[in-house]
Amino acid sequence: MLALLLLLPACRHVERADGDGAKEILTRERASAMVRSLFASYGVESPGLNANDLGAGTIGDAALYFEYGPGEKSLICSALVYKFHDDPRPGVLDAFYAEESTTSTGGGHLVYEDASKGLYLDRIYKSSRPDSTFRADMEELARAGVMWGNDVLPGVAEKVFHPK
Repeated sequence: MLALLLLLPACRHVERADGDGAKEILTRERASAMVRSLFASYGVESPGLNANDLGAGTIGDAALYFEYGPGEKSLICSALVYKFHDDPRPGVLDAFYAEESTTSTGGGHLVYEDASKGLYLDRIYKSSRPDSTFRADMEELARAGVMWGNDVLPGVAEKVFHPK
């Protein structure tokens, strides 16, 4: 089940892009159409991206966020892993990053966003994708985001707060 979330203003830094050698430059219109098509494939009407180039929704238990970067001509797709109430304690983020090389990231990479105190798996597109490919990619990212929140988070907490 897909549900739309409130479209929140946020700014995220583009660090690396999805690298498959695709050549078609990703316009804002195409990025918005990809997001719109993703929601439509679940029977949910969506504008895609709002006037601030942001979008959001859920796939099952996964919260997904979208941001188009007009300067970079890229679409950042983020699956929420965990929202901290306060700044993360020392060692927590390092422990998460240590898991990244051995745990599925759904094609994304781990990013901590200071402004939202959120830990996300980001997948960045600099070129257009067929709608069916984008849906499969977002389902993979969504599954990974939920898995990181449900399975990786407790292990990281155990390592950081109760080391052996």
